[in-house]
Amino acid sequence: PAITRLVLAMMYRCNRTKPLVWNTYQCYRKGAYNKVIEDLALAQQLGFCFGIKIVRGAYMEYERAVARQQGYEDPIHPTYDDTSAMYHRVLDRMLQLVRDSQGDRVNVIVASHSEDTIQYAVRRMKELRIQKDDGRVC
Repeated sequence: PAITRLVLAMMYRCNRTKPLVWNTYQCYRKGAYNKVIEDLALAQQLGFCFGIKIVRGAYMEYERAVARQQGYEDPIHPTYDDTSAMYHRVLDRMLQLVRDSQGDRVNVIVASHSEDTIQYAVRRMKELRIQKDDGRVC
């Protein structure tokens, strides 16, 4: 959470006309979608551009261990399929916002090693009529 707060503060300072500072959202976390929506609302409220990198995640074992050690609920999706569903949910929302936004208000990096997810992203971009060379999705 501390890093996210710092990144949002830097977005506020630097992302006035286009995203220069981006935040990474780990979709293995159960609360990823809600966190994206919360941070996006802050960007809209304060008037800064939102750059998001969507990943499945890399710290699952560490976060599970911390949760056990500190006695709170495991924040990680129990299955790969659940993580993929979250990834696609976040991706869908961000692509809709790219389609509906003016200029560089919202940009997204689709970071995935999954061929299925990349195909899904390409298909959704076509359905939403986002050109592959649009520049706001990479």
